[in-house]
Order: sequence, then structure tokens, then C-alpha cells
Amino acid sequence: MPQVEVVKADLASGSASTATVSELQRLLTTERTSNNCSKRLASKPTTTKASSGKARKASVPQPTQVHEDATEALSPKAVYALATEVVNITFKVLTSTAKSRTNDPGLAHPNVSARAPVATTTPASRHEANAFTGPLEPRSGNSTPVRLTMVNKTGSRLLACRSAPAPDLVSTAECARLAFAYLRSAPAQKLSASCQSGWQLEMGMMVFATRLVALGLDGLAVKELRVLKRRLQPSKFANEDGDPSVKTTKTSTLNDPERETLASLLRFQDPFNDDPEALGLAISHQLLVLKIIAGSRKPAVIKAVLEHLRLDQPGSPASLMIQQAATPGGSAKSARQLEVLAQSILSLCPSASAQSDVIAMDSLLSPCPHAVLELQVLALRLRQVWWKLADHRNNLNKELVEPFSKVIAAFMRRVGDSCKDSQAYDLIVESYNLLDISSVPCSAEARFDILASLVQLAERCGRTEKASLWTEQMVTACDSLEPRHARRTACLVKRYAFASSKQSNRDGNDRTASDCSAILERLREQPTGHTTDYDFLLCELVRVAQSPHIQHDADFLTIIHLAAGFAQRYARSYPGRNARSILAVIQAAIRQSRTADEMQHWVTQDAVRVYIHSGTLVAVADGAARMSMTEALVLRSLRHTISDAAVAPFDDETLPSGQRGVLLEKLLCHALNSTGRSKYRAALQKLIPDILSRLATLYVPADYTLRRARTATIAFCLRESHPELLPPHAARVWCDEYKIAEGVLGEDAGLACFLPDIVAGWTVARAFYDRSPTVASLEPSLLAWQHIVDSSSSRLALCEQLYDTETTATQLEAIAMYLGVLGSDRNRLRVLYLSLRLARLSSRGADLECVCAIGVSRQHLEMGFAEKAGVLLAGCRAVDSDGYSTLTKLQLSVAFAEYYCAIDECESAHAELEQAKQLRSAVQPESVARHERKAYELLHARAWLVHSRLAIGTGLAGDALAAAKRAVKLLNATWAAIEHGAEDRDSGSLDLASTAEASEPDINALSSGVSKLQLAPIGLPGTKASAGGASKGASFWAIVPLSCHAMIHLSDMYAHHGLFVEANYYSERAVNIAESVQSTTLLARLQSHRCRLMVVADRLEEAELCLTRSDEGALDELSIARAEYYGAKAALRLKEESFDDALQAFRQALEIIDRLKVEGPLAASQCYPVVSASHSVDIQSRVPSTVEVAEVHATDNGAAALVGGPTKRRRQQPAMSTKVKAAPKGKAVPKHSGPASGTPAKPLASQHYLLDKIKTELLVECGIADLRVGRDADATAISISPLAPAVRKRHLDYRIVMRKVAQTMMSDVSYNSLSESTISFPALLGTESLVSTTSNDSLIRTSHAPPKKTSAASKVTARKCGSSDERIDAMLLKARDCFIMTGNASPGVRSIAQMHFESTALLSATMLLSALGTVQAQSALHPLQEALHLELPKITAIQCESNIVEADKKHSEAPSSFTWPALGQRSASAAMNAQDFQQQYVDILPATWTAVSLCLNDDCSELYVARYRSGQSPLILRLPFSRHKPEGEDEEAFDYHAGKAELQDIIQVSNYSCHNSGGVEGKGAKSNWWAEREALDRRLHELLVNIENIWFGGFKAVLSQQARRPDLLARFRKSFDDILKRYLPSRQSSKGRDKPFALDDKVLELFIGLGNDQDGMVDLDEPLADLLYFVVDMLQFAGERNAYDEIDFDGMAVDVLDALRTYHEACIGPGQHAQHLILILDKRLQAFPWESLPYLQGSSVSRINSMLGLRERILAIRRQQSSLSDDRHNISRTSGTYILNPSGDLTSTQTMLCPPLESLAQVRGSSWTSVVQREPNEEEFHTALTDSSMLLYFGHGAGSQYIRPRSIKKLNSCSEVVWLMGCSSGAVTEYGELEPSAVPFAYLMAGGNGSDADTAFVDAEVQATGNSKCMAVVATLWDVTDKDIDRFSLAMGEEWGLWPASEASKLPAKTPRKRERLVAPSTPPQAPKTPKTRKAPKPPAPAAKTPARSRSRGEQSREAGKKRSLVEAVARSRDACYLRYLNGAAPVVYGVPVYLED
Repeated sequence: MPQVEVVKADLASGSASTATVSELQRLLTTERTSNNCSKRLASKPTTTKASSGKARKASVPQPTQVHEDATEALSPKAVYALATEVVNITFKVLTSTAKSRTNDPGLAHPNVSARAPVATTTPASRHEANAFTGPLEPRSGNSTPVRLTMVNKTGSRLLACRSAPAPDLVSTAECARLAFAYLRSAPAQKLSASCQSGWQLEMGMMVFATRLVALGLDGLAVKELRVLKRRLQPSKFANEDGDPSVKTTKTSTLNDPERETLASLLRFQDPFNDDPEALGLAISHQLLVLKIIAGSRKPAVIKAVLEHLRLDQPGSPASLMIQQAATPGGSAKSARQLEVLAQSILSLCPSASAQSDVIAMDSLLSPCPHAVLELQVLALRLRQVWWKLADHRNNLNKELVEPFSKVIAAFMRRVGDSCKDSQAYDLIVESYNLLDISSVPCSAEARFDILASLVQLAERCGRTEKASLWTEQMVTACDSLEPRHARRTACLVKRYAFASSKQSNRDGNDRTASDCSAILERLREQPTGHTTDYDFLLCELVRVAQSPHIQHDADFLTIIHLAAGFAQRYARSYPGRNARSILAVIQAAIRQSRTADEMQHWVTQDAVRVYIHSGTLVAVADGAARMSMTEALVLRSLRHTISDAAVAPFDDETLPSGQRGVLLEKLLCHALNSTGRSKYRAALQKLIPDILSRLATLYVPADYTLRRARTATIAFCLRESHPELLPPHAARVWCDEYKIAEGVLGEDAGLACFLPDIVAGWTVARAFYDRSPTVASLEPSLLAWQHIVDSSSSRLALCEQLYDTETTATQLEAIAMYLGVLGSDRNRLRVLYLSLRLARLSSRGADLECVCAIGVSRQHLEMGFAEKAGVLLAGCRAVDSDGYSTLTKLQLSVAFAEYYCAIDECESAHAELEQAKQLRSAVQPESVARHERKAYELLHARAWLVHSRLAIGTGLAGDALAAAKRAVKLLNATWAAIEHGAEDRDSGSLDLASTAEASEPDINALSSGVSKLQLAPIGLPGTKASAGGASKGASFWAIVPLSCHAMIHLSDMYAHHGLFVEANYYSERAVNIAESVQSTTLLARLQSHRCRLMVVADRLEEAELCLTRSDEGALDELSIARAEYYGAKAALRLKEESFDDALQAFRQALEIIDRLKVEGPLAASQCYPVVSASHSVDIQSRVPSTVEVAEVHATDNGAAALVGGPTKRRRQQPAMSTKVKAAPKGKAVPKHSGPASGTPAKPLASQHYLLDKIKTELLVECGIADLRVGRDADATAISISPLAPAVRKRHLDYRIVMRKVAQTMMSDVSYNSLSESTISFPALLGTESLVSTTSNDSLIRTSHAPPKKTSAASKVTARKCGSSDERIDAMLLKARDCFIMTGNASPGVRSIAQMHFESTALLSATMLLSALGTVQAQSALHPLQEALHLELPKITAIQCESNIVEADKKHSEAPSSFTWPALGQRSASAAMNAQDFQQQYVDILPATWTAVSLCLNDDCSELYVARYRSGQSPLILRLPFSRHKPEGEDEEAFDYHAGKAELQDIIQVSNYSCHNSGGVEGKGAKSNWWAEREALDRRLHELLVNIENIWFGGFKAVLSQQARRPDLLARFRKSFDDILKRYLPSRQSSKGRDKPFALDDKVLELFIGLGNDQDGMVDLDEPLADLLYFVVDMLQFAGERNAYDEIDFDGMAVDVLDALRTYHEACIGPGQHAQHLILILDKRLQAFPWESLPYLQGSSVSRINSMLGLRERILAIRRQQSSLSDDRHNISRTSGTYILNPSGDLTSTQTMLCPPLESLAQVRGSSWTSVVQREPNEEEFHTALTDSSMLLYFGHGAGSQYIRPRSIKKLNSCSEVVWLMGCSSGAVTEYGELEPSAVPFAYLMAGGNGSDADTAFVDAEVQATGNSKCMAVVATLWDVTDKDIDRFSLAMGEEWGLWPASEASKLPAKTPRKRERLVAPSTPPQAPKTPKTRKAPKPPAPAAKTPARSRSRGEQSREAGKKRSLVEAVARSRDACYLRYLNGAAPVVYGVPVYLED
């Protein structure tokens, strides 16, 4: 038919139109088919436009009208053929069109989305993906351009236009659809049943749909695909194109073809088990649908597809493909299809690259990230399936792991940080597990990326444990990387963060520590890696820095600091990248940096750039022009921006001047904070001047007036504190004079409100720069600040006037310290009050307020106003102390301890120290911030000082000294560190025991004005240089007063122990400190103290010099310092016996104290303006209402209201009064206010406790001075309050009583001569009391019992002397009680000097009391007890010094200096009792030894002699020097002072002549020299004779060494009693005593000790007469009266001599053991050569310093000779060291002594070492003393130039014998009331283990036997000539047996006359005189008789070869000297006899 051909032709030519479609429809459609087709076409017309934005319903076009040709119809076969032909033609046309478009890209539709899949796709798939997806448009006129949304590369959305499809192509496709519709019809199916097989039609439809999709006709293709699906699922669509009789129902979308969605086309429900072809068609259908969906780019459709694509979904494409694989040959095909499916699914998703993130995150262009992720994971799973089906050898890392990593990374980017979707995490984890990524071998980087995403998602979802587990896998994944790799470090950081934020086990802790170490190590290195790795590391560091769960320990802080360093390097390498993260890390590091020093380790200039770029500097500069820098600084870290090695400031000249100035100022402040660090000094020397120079140029006076003044203040301070950092020319730039006036401030007009403050600060700084400022020069500035504080009612108001409150407070603190150094107490108190008010008003914290209050309280204590200090401290504690830091609480406790110690509340002070110790345990040195180290160090020093005062108050003198030394050590280390510029220390050097510990004073900002200024400008003319050569500056101000105070206290402690050298040393050091800071007031106070020390040491000339240097004018007229000055002056005048001047000084001091009590700490005229009540600065306002606070009035000061605090507890008052909270039940209220209450107790008893205490001390001294003048002091004693020092008060009471005793005795005829008479105790039998065996009873007597009527003798002794109160014995007992009452106290409570005074004072009263012989005396006295009193001071003195030496030896082993005082309640040991003394000191004496103690009383008017022998009670003699008075007025009395002066003159002249013999030339010069020396020798001999005859007289027999013979003594007693009976009238009368008095055996031994007169050859007349008068006196005082003129003393003497001859003749018998005498000498008797007294010549006599030293050596002898009984100490002669002529100028000595010394080393088996003619070093000397049994020194002096005595004392072992054969090697230096010093004393102390200072004796038996002690030291008392001493040395060695005898030791021949004169000197110039009361004086003895001498002198001839002790050798060698006394008497032996072994 023509129409058919036309249609064919149109289709074949490609020019089909809508008419063609209509015509073909007419041709193919019968009535039935036409209707059906029309219905179908009308039901779902095609849309012409694609929906944009939201889905819209398609518009319904009008149906095409089909005009049927009724005249002509085709047969069914023709129709069938036409349809078939139309299909074929359209296929060809469509195929050719599609090919042409493929070949010509210009004809292809534009790619709208330009999205590529993740994986590589085939060309076909790419083409399909790019196909146009718009619907078909009819040819009608609605073919307008369509607006499409497109996205450019930057992510911006663009509008694009595209053309509609060609109408002819759409018509061709419609024609094909009509043909396929007819072929599917029932008639066509019948016709094709014979020619079609299987699924041929469905295959055609599939191809047709594919062509449509290729041409972009997706709408038509979908329609065909819907039909095709129905045909493939016949069971679901049974009525499709079938019989119309079959009814259809409305079902679901799946069953309704028209309602089925595009996504649901993918799902098939019927299985294709039996039809592989249908299964293949279904798969192809699904793939094509998926391609259409991919091309549609509709997010909603793509999201809906996901449900139908799941692997586990039946009928899904994947499930059908897997089903097909099970068919024969289907595996390969299914594998290919699965890959296509995977590619198709990926094409649904946006690209995983970051460039596609904008499109992927746009909900209009892409599905949600969760759906995309699920689709992408599904594609990867499909790949795994087809790989398995095809046995594909793939690269899993590249094809699976990396794509998975990318899609997860893309998902993480697109969901953002806010995503906390647990489903997403579960999805990824599930995908991770399904894909089995963990077991897939892959690259570490890919695995790492996946794990990182999992960790991040787990953290977002709150699954910390899961995140931690994934982190562990991350760390493992990085094992292959190098350790420095940034990614590996980041993983460790993440694991560290997880582990640190949770509780973990021990293993976890160990691993955390390991991770921390690794992190620290790697952050210190340069990390490696890529940019992403650095980003990851930075991100993790930010997370750690901002984590609130990590404990901020030291490791964490270090990590943060290193992280900040990495962030700065990152910022420098990647400018602008991750700026917020960098800033976060830096800010965290700043927050964690406690000090600028910590920041110094990590901050660089990059941090500055970060902040500048962040806009911080702009904000700061803007604020700095209107407010203070403190308020304007947004980020305070800007001040910490200088690197350690920076030599140029960080400056940007392009910045505006305001911003640039702020930046430079903050850099300058930070540089100034580093000035104390020596390691920065080189950089700062260049940096600081550069900054100041730039600021000087920038801040011109016209524009920046105030800022220039502020910077000038900094420059002035810097120049004075660190002149090396700022040259003079650089400082002078700021000295320009310009006036600062309001209104001409230029750019600083906004700062006008700060004008007074800035000017005040600048004025102060300029004053210090120009000169040492006076208080007047500082006054204007202080008043300006005072006005500012007064006018401010709040912190806001204060900040409106103070530029920087912290700076002003620091300036005030510095001024206060400066005034403290100056000693201006009142001005300093005013400034401290101002600081306190400023702290309170500025609200800078409770800590600062409390510290200021503590400073004010300490100043009150210094000024003597303890009650005000207590109120201040109580107010601080009344405030809720929980607001205080631990360090502040520690400071408050120490301040309370100081306060309680000052008011003598020892228990409360101890409790405060105990509380402070607990607080200290919480503040370890390493945890203290650098700016707090100064306060921390000084707190320790203060605590040790308080501990020292408490210890001395409880008698623990050793502990007190050790604590004082610890305090001084701390302060010394601080001083040394400041001097060396060591401002700070790390935690390891805090241990002050090993390094110089110190920190700069607590002044951190040099911009504060005067924080580091010197008292005088550098190079200022007239300033005095210190010991170091430079004046000390402000760095020392804080510690100068405390250091001086500590050293003075330590000096007092040494003086308390009697050690002058050490006391003088620390006193000098304190003076040097005051001189170094040029503080005249402080120096005056120290000189006053030093004056007192010199007075005690009898250095009166030096004391006068100190008093002169103590400038009285420099002291405040009304101050304790001036009172101290007058007190020192009075003490000196008393010593000089200028009593009137002394009393005048005392009155002046008392007047000052009284005025201080009246005027108070501050006079009204001295105060700053008083603030109003509303502005008062006190802590009372902060006291809780439950605490009762006493009202505090500003009466005396007016500076400010005192800090409120309780002063007195009151009863509960009704209504208005506040109350004290009741104590909790079960808790008693403390009797004394302890540390908890904070209530001072002592000031309640006395409103001026300290001042009253000082006044009382002055009154005591004034009373003693009155007594010495001869005035009555009873009134003074009564007026003295209980606050008087107990010791001195007892001394005053004793003197008052003894004065009454003297007056009473002078008025009694019977006793008027008692004070001048010799007294022996015991003297008469029955006058001794029993010795108590208790520890204290022998020394304590609380009351005296009334006399008992026991015998007639008692009746005789009862004297009628008036009332009982006036009885002499009662008064003497009262005088004894002044000291006996304190016997239970430890000796440590009293100083050694006081113990010496008390011992002799007690003995003086005792001896007088013993002479009375009353019952009271007999019951109270015992010689052993009195002997203990006499020896105890010497024993205690040696103990104290020994303990000090032992403490020094342990000093290096001591713990850290930062230890708190041990506060154990250790009490002083009880004093030694008399029985212990007898057993442990007296009874241990060998039987052949006699110990005699010689002692002087306080005024040296009496000599006390105590003799000790084993098994006997002591004999004590009192020998007054006044008992021998001169005959004429012109004759001077020969007392101690005369004898000492004579000896000193002889020694002085002799010493001079010894060293001036070689310079005498001329004729007769040598003879004159010899004549002078011989005259001195005679003078010395005569002096010794006078000492023996006048001082001892007949009592020299107390020195006798004769053994006691009881039988012969009893015979002598009988003879003596008979003599008394014959010659004494009292015994001749029948009346009188029933039984006469009997003399004690020890008195009779005095007669026997005179020896045998050898038939009148020895003159015993005078000694015997002395003893006889003594016996008569003792009987007289005891009540047996005899008149002297009635007694025939001559006859008595003759009879007694006969009895003595009888006794001594009976003693002649076999040889006796060698006897030995040991002299225990008083400190003032050490210089006399007692061994050379005529009575002792040739005797074995040695000396020792105390009974303790004697005991130690006796026990050493017993340890050595435990199996022997001879009590001899033997040493080996084969071991030793000799030092000969070390100076090289003693050639004659070397010549004489070298041969015998060399012979020692030649003895077989000897090990002698020698040092000849060279100087030994100290170590060599030390070794010689330690290793040798004896040391022989022959050189100048005592060898102290080679080894210090202090080093000798510290020896643990020492040579047992030491010879010091040099000039004055044994000379003793006396120090008045303090202990003497001598080199031999050092040797005697060496080798001991020391003892407890608080014990009364040493148990030497428990000492280590391995430490040998020095047993004997041979030394010379004065200078000697070399030849005599050389012969003496040679003779001594021969006599001792050290070397054989030689002719060299013999004395050269002299004229007999000279030798005779030396052997028998002339009669002494003064003869002993009998008392004036005696009526029958004995005439002088005949001149022909020889003076009495020791019997040993005549018994020197001993058998040869007998062993002699060293002491005997010395005695026998004196005759080897030509000058027998001048040279021969000089050598003495300190120690005990020592013998040489055989």
C-alpha cells in the first residue's frame, strides 16, 4: 500500500515525524489493538521536561488523534510483516545514529555532571554514563532550551543550557515502540508461534531499549523495560496483553506496571531456575536499568536503588548473576557481569576525590554520604565475588584496600566532625569485616588510612574502648615506618592519649611510660613524612593538648612544650595552613608553662607571627593606648616570644608605631625576666640595648610621654641591677630631662589617668639611678601611691589610677626591702602597711594578702611590738585558710612559730613547726615555681632558726647550733648563687647541699622600678667596696637582714658553747655583709653585737673599736637598735670598771625602752595620711562571724587599721557580740592557743612583752653593775619582772646574797678573816654529808632541813649571829640555792661561760659554808659533789666542741638542705650526778696517778685546787690570793694578775729576742743579747718560786705524788693529835668539848706531802708554818677557839718536823712504781709552766684540758692493756713519721737531728717515713697523722701552716704521740669568758667519735676501738731558741729510748758561776707573809737552807735501761737547755704518760 511504503521510506530515511507515527499506528492497529494501544498511550504520556529540584508530576499532553482509513485495511499477516519490517528499519536507523554520535563527540550531548567512578571503567560504560537523560519531547513548539545545574571545579553551581533531542529521532523510536507493541499482541503472538522460538521478541525489546538508552531516550527505554519485566515475570502479570475477560486488580507498585518505580525495575521475584535465557534477559534488563538510573543523577532514585542491589536481596542483580554462575558455563559470564554491575554501582556515586566533595555534599546533586558509602562498599564486595568466580589474580592492595580506604576517607570528609552516627561506624566495621581487610596483605599506608577513619568514627560515637583497639592496630600498621616518621609518632600520641585518660593496669602503665619516652624522643628530633602525615601529627597533638582527661604530670607538660615547638616549625613550613590547630597547641603550651623559663625552652619567633597574623597584636595595641598593659593584653603569651639564642628583637618596621611599641615592650619585659640566667647573658647583651634603642627612637617625648617614662624606668633599673647588659651610653639616652604634665601627653592622652602612678615609678627609679636615695627622696612617690590607694574604693577604681597594680606592689615591696637593709624600721613599717592595703584593695588573692600581713607582723616583731604581730597573724588565720595555697599556709605557720618563739611560748611554737612540717611534705622542691623559690628557700632558713631557738631554750645546745648552721648554710648558698648570677635552678640542683642554692628575690618584673637596684650607683665616688669588690644590689636586699640575723644567732650559739674563733668568724661575716650593702644602721647594730662579743672575750680594744664604728648617729633615736648600742656600751664600760659610765648607758637604754612603750611602733607625725573607715585595709572584714575578733584601733600608727585578730577570749555576751564556735564534743579546748586557734597568748599577760623583756634584761645588768660599784641592788631586784632571763637573774640574786654575807662576816670578829683564809674541804672529820645515789638529788636541793641535835659538837658549832634569816650559813645556803635549784636542768640551757661562773660561785659559797661546820653545812655538802660542780664546765665545754666537730664531719653525709627540722620531742639528758662522777672519772684513775684541778674564780681573786685519787673522795682547797698581803704601801700584792702580767712580759720580751738575735752586730752585742736572755731566765725562775711560795705556800703539798700509807698515816695522826693537845690551849683546858675536832686524813697528807727536811737541809719552815696556821684557823672557824699569841708555833713546828722525819724514814723501802701527776688547768692558767715549779722539778707531770679527756685516755689504755695490770700505754717504735725543717731555714736543727731520725728508719722492720726540707701538703700531713703511731715535727710553729687545727679535730684516727718542737706550738690563746684555743687541744680531740652534747658524760668504753686517739702531745708554751730546743729534743728522745744517747744532747761547758745561778736561783723578791691577825709571825728562814722541792728531784738517779714514759723524758730533758727555765720550761706534755714497746 502506498501508505505503508511512505512509512517505510520515512523511517528508512530518518525523516520520520509525528505524522509517520500516526500513520503507522493506524496501519498496525485493528479495533482491538487500536483501543488497547490508545489506552496505553493515553495512560502514561511522555514528559517533555526533566524535573529540576524537587520531583514534579509530569504534565499530561493531549493524545494524538489517529484517523483510520476505513477504505483500506491490511490483513493480519500484512500487519505482522509491516511491524516486523518497521522494527528492522528502525533498528538500522537507530544503530547508525548512535554510531555517528559516538564517532562525532561534537554531536554527543554535553556531560552535565562530569563525574567519574572510583574505579577504571570501560568505554561503553563511560559512554552510557555520559548519555543524556532527559525525556522525549514532541515536535510541537515547546522545544525551548532546558536549564541544567552544573558545578565548576571550585564547587560553585553554574547554569547551563542543552538542546532537546531531534524530533525525527523521537518519532523513529515511537514507531519502533508501535511495532513492538503489535508484535506483543495476541494476534501477533498467534502468527509468530510458528516462526518465533523462545524469548526472541523479548531479546528484540532488550536490544531496542539498549538503543534508546544509547541515544538518550531514557524515558522511552524505561517504558519498554517495564513491559519487558512483565513479560519476564508472567506469573505476576498474567493479564498482560491477554484475554480481556481476565480481570485485573489494583495491587502494589510491583504488580502495577504504571506505578512501578525506576528503582524497583531492578528486582525480579520469580526465580529463573529452569530458563537460563530468561535469567540472562533479566540480568541484562537490570544492568540497563542501572545504567539509566546512573544517567539520571537523581539522589532519591539512587538512594532507593540501594535496597534492590543488596547481595542478600532475592532477585537483585547480584543474586541473579550468582545464580547464573551455577549454570554450565555461566561462571565466566557471571564474572564479567558482576564487574559491569560493580562499575555501574560506582557510577551511581560521586567521585571519592576531594575535588568532588562539594558535589557529594549537595543533596540536590548526590545522595547522602551514608548511601554512597554503602553503594561503594557493595561494589567492592561484588568485585570480590567475581574475582573468586573467575580465579582472577588481582592486586588486592590496589584493587580492594586502596579503593576502600579512599571511600572511607571521602565519607569522613563529607560527614564532617559533627557526625556521631553509630550506624555509619557499624556499617564501616561490618564492611571492614566482610571485605576481610584485616587479613588482606596490603600497604601500610592504605591500612593505616582505614584504621584512622575507624578510630575517628569510634571516637565520635563515644566508643572509646573500640577506638583504643583500632589505635593499637594503627600503631602496628606503622611498625614498618622509620621511628622519626610523623605518622608513627602520631599513632603513639593517640595511644598515649587513650592510655593516659583511663585507669589501666601495671602493664598499661609501663607501656604508657614507654610511649611517653618515645614521643618525647621523636618530638625532639626532626620528623619525616609527607604533608598529610604532618597534618595528622598536628591534629593528634591538638587533641592531646586539649584533652581534659589526661593527667598533667611532668611528662605531659614536656610533651605539650615539644608539641608547641613542632607547631611553630609547621607554621613556618606551611604558612596559613591549619592556623587554628597551631594556635590551639601554642595556647595549650602557654597554659601549661608555669614560668617564663619553661617557655624559653620552646617558644620561638614563629609564635609571635602566629599571634600577629591572628590579630592579637592589633587588639593589644589598641588597648595599650587606653588602659594598662595588663588589662589590654589579650594573650599574655606575647611576652614570652624570645628564643634563647636570639640576638635581635622580633620587629616589623612596617607595623604602626603603637603596635610596634607594644611588641618591643613585651619582648623587653621577657628579656628582663631572663637577666638572671647566665646562659642568656651573651644574647641579652646585644638584644636589650637594641630593643631600648628602638624604643627610644619610637617613643619620642612629644608623642609618647608616659610610655617613654615607663620605658625609662625599665632602663634605669636594668642599668643598676645588671650594668653588663646595658652600657652607660645606652642608659644615658633615657636621662633627658622633660616635664610630664597632664594635657601635653600626645598619643598617651588616653593614659592620663595613670599619670601620677607612672611619674611616681619613674621618680623612684631615677632616684636610685642617680644616687642612693634617701627616705625623703622616696617620700613624694610613696605619698602619691598612698593617695591613689586612699581614693580607691574598689579594684576597678584602683585599676583606673594604677597602670599595673602588680608593678606598683613590686615597687613597694622593693622599697620595703631597701628600707629594711637601711634599718629604717618605722619607714619600712609604713611601706609594708601600704603594701598590705594595696593587696587587699586590688583583690590579687588571699595568698598575697596573707604574705603582706606576715611581712607587717615580722616588722612589728623586729621593732619589739609582739602583741601587734600576734593580732595580724591571728587575723590571717581567722580567715578561711582553705583559700590559701599550701606555700602560703606554710609561710603563715612559720610566721606563727617565730611569733610564739619570740614571746617564749615554746610549746605553741613547736606545734606550729609540726604543722608546718606536714605542709612542707606537700610542697616538694621540684614542684616549686621559679618565682616562689626565694620564699621557699627563706622559709627553710627561718624554720631552722626557730628550731634553733627552741632547742636552746630546752637545753639542746647541740641541736640549736646544728640548726643555726643549717639556716646559715641555706642563706650562704642563696647569697653565693645571687653573687654568681644564678637566679634560678632546675629541680635537680635544688639540693643545696651540693650546689650554691639561691634564687633572685621574688621580684619578677624589672619594669617595676626598683626591683633590682643597687644601693649606690656603679662607680659612685665615695662608696665603699665590699669584700667582693662591688656593692651589693637589690638582689641581696631580701636576704641581707635575715642573713645577718642568722649569722649573729650562729655566732651567739658558738659563744654559748664557748668557741670564740667560730663566733668571731660569723660575727665578722655579718659585719662584712652590712658593709657590702653599705647599710650604716644595720652595720651599727652588728657592731654593737660584735662589741659585746669582744667584751666577753676580753678583747677590750677591739670592743672599743666596734663601739666607735657603731655610728650612734645612724641609729633611729627611738629604736631597739639604739638601746642595744647603749647596752653594748655599758657592758664595755663595766669590763673596764668605768661603773658610772656603764650605769649612765644603762639608764639611756632604759629610757628608750620606756619611750617605745609609750609612743608605739609609729608616731602620729610619721604616718601617711589616714584612710577613711570605708577604705581601711584589714583582714578583719573577711573574718567569719563565728570567730570573735577583738577591735583593733589605729592608735599608735595611723597608717592603716591593723589586721583584725583575737587578742583576748571573753565570756559569751548577749545580743550583738560575735561568739567563738563551741568546741566539738569530746575535744578539750587547749589551755594555750595553739596553731589551730591562731590566738596569741603571751601578749595578753604583757601589752609590751618584748619591750618589757628587754627592759628586764637591762635592769638585771644594771643591778649587777650597782653591786660591783658597791651600791645596794635590792630595790632593782624587787622591780625586776618574771620576764628576766633566768640565768642572769640568778647571778644577780647570788651577788646580792653574797654581798650580805660579806657584810655580815666583816661585822663578826670570829669570821672577819674567813674571806682571806685558806679553806679545805674536807678539813675536819665528820663534816661530809652522804652522797646521794640518785641522778639529780646530789645537785638539787629544794629546801634545807632544820638542824638536828645529834651531838655535843653540834652545840658547839651553833653560833649566835642574830635571827635565823641573818645567819651566815642560812645566807650561804640561799646563795647556793641560786644555782642548785637549777641542777635538774641540762647544762645546755646555760652557756659554757655561765657554767664556769656558776661553778666557782657555787664553790665559793660552799667553801665558806664548809668552814662554818654547822649541821646545815654538813647535811648539804660533800666534796665529791662540789668537785663535780668544779669540773662540769670543763667537761661540758669539751663535749660541746667534740659534738660540733662530729657534726662537721658528718656534714658531707647530711641529707638535702631542703629538709625540714626534725621536731621530735627529745629532751635534754639529765645532768651527771656525783656518784657517776666518782665512778666514771675518779675511780678509774690508775693507782699511781694523781689528778689535780686548778681553777680561778670569776674575779681571779681565789685559786681553787681539787685533788683526785682513785678510791678517795676529792680534796678541795680554796687559796685566796689576798691571804698574803704586802708589808708596805709601795709593795704590790703578788696575786694572779701580777703573776700573769709578769709571765706575759717575760714571754713577750723573750719572743722578741728569739727572733732578733741574728740582726745584732757590733762589739758586745752578742754578750748583751745573752745577758738579756739570762736575765729573762732568772725572772722566770723567780716567778715560779713566787708562785709556789706565795700562791701555794705550804699547800703545794697538794701536788705531791707520794703514795698513801694508811698505817704510817695513822701513826702520824696520833703524833699530830698529841702535838695539838700539847700546844693548843683549847685542848689543855678541862672545859670545852667532850671530844676535840679531828683533822681529815687529806689535811694530814698535806703535811706529809712537804717531804723530809733531811735533817734541816731542806727549808720547810715557811710551808709548815702555813699549814699550822691553817689548822688553827679551821679549828677556830669550827668553834675551837685559841688565841694566836698563846700558841707556841715554833715548838709545834719542831715537833711536827720530828713526826715527819719519822714518817718518811719509815717509808724508805723497795722501789715504788713511777708516780704521775696530771694537771687539769683552768682556761686562765694554761699559760703558766706549772711543770717547772721547784716543787715539781724532775717529776712526771703532764697537763690536760678536762677530766673528760683524761677519762678517754685512761679507757684507751685499758683497752690496749686489758690483760695487763700496769696501766701503761705502749706504742710501737717502728712506725712513725718525722717532718724536719720543712721551711728549709733551720739548717742547724736539721744537722743535729737528722742522724738520730734517720736511724729510726734503719731499724729492721721499721716503717718510718720522712719529710725533710720541703713543705708537706695538708693531705700528706693528714696521712701521716692517720697512718703513723707517732709524728715528730721539727719546724716553725705547730705546723698549722700545713694542716689546719680544724682538720686535725676531724681526724677519725690520729697518731698516739705528737711532737711539736716549734716556737709557741703549745701556746694557748685565751678568750676571756670563752674557751681558750691551742693546737695541742686539736690533737687531743682528734680520733674520737664524739658524744651527745646533751649527756653529762661520755661512755668512752662503747667507742670504736679502731679509732686511735692522740695520747700525748709535746709542745712549747712560748718561743724558744733553736739550739736549746734541739738539744732538748735530742735528750728527750734518748731519755724516752727512741734513739741511743749521744754527746750532742749534753750541755756545753759553762762557767760554774752561771750554772750555779741557774740551778739554785736567788731568794724570791717576796716572801710569804702570815695573816695580820696572827700575833706570832714566824721569822724568815735561814738563807743557807735549800727551798723545798719535790722528792722526786733527789731521786732521779735510776738504774740504767729502765723504761721511762714520755712525760718523764720531758722532765729529765729540761736540764739539756742552757736556759733552764726560759727554754727548758717551755716544753710541756698534753696528755698522759706513753711508753715505747720493747
